[in-house]
Amino acid sequence: MKTAGIILAGGEGKRFGGKVPKQFARLGGKPIIEYSLSKMVGIVDEIIVVCHKDWLSFLKKYLKNNPSIQIVEGGTTRQLSVWNGLLALESRKLDAVAIHDGARPLFSKNILKKCLETALEKGSAIPVVPSHSTLAVIENQKMHHYLDRNQIFFIQTPQAFRFDLILEAHKKACENKVIHYTDDSQILQLVHQSAYSIEGEVENIKITSPLDLKIASEILKAAHKE
Repeated sequence: MKTAGIILAGGEGKRFGGKVPKQFARLGGKPIIEYSLSKMVGIVDEIIVVCHKDWLSFLKKYLKNNPSIQIVEGGTTRQLSVWNGLLALESRKLDAVAIHDGARPLFSKNILKKCLETALEKGSAIPVVPSHSTLAVIENQKMHHYLDRNQIFFIQTPQAFRFDLILEAHKKACENKVIHYTDDSQILQLVHQSAYSIEGEVENIKITSPLDLKIASEILKAAHKE
């Protein structure tokens, strides 16, 4: 089995604030993106980091001692950034690819392995965690209707796919001039495939604000005490 990992680090961090995008902010003494890189090393055969054009030189300096990690310029949307990563891997004859948001540093190596193994069997593997909150659709500040939380799940990354399948789906999206999908599992619908879910990890939070960074720091501290 030949596999690759695409780490998305293309955000500008406008919601996060600070001097650097969130993927380069420090957590536990090292940049957030380092957690994703270190966990993929040894599990996937190739790693691609998709980076915002304004931070390419910064990332190249950071990874100067890791020449095996390829850096690719991001697109104008998340979807186009993934597409750039897939194109960089198209000639590699891959069996599966894991696509991961660089702002999720707390996933485990086990979930990455499980995603890749499941993708080979089922075509895809999407980690999800259940919602424990009451959810409502609101229109004009009025509660329109409520959703059955037993059927609502939060989607996480890394997500893994059979490479030929996700490449075909992204090609179809480009042909249809659709560029704003926010999750790769959605794109499978274009090739009439349903994404296959697996149990995710509660600790695998996405860092989008300084508060998330504090929560992630506490999760790390608790893990080190165990």
